[in-house]
Amino acid sequence: MSVELKSKARKLNVVVAVDLRLRRRDP
Repeated sequence: MSVELKSKARKLNVVVAVDLRLRRRDP
């Protein structure tokens, strides 16, 4: 696995986590 792919996956993971947190806060 390339470093570029890993960094991209990590960024996506963070975005998804933040999105879920915001959705949970907003009914």
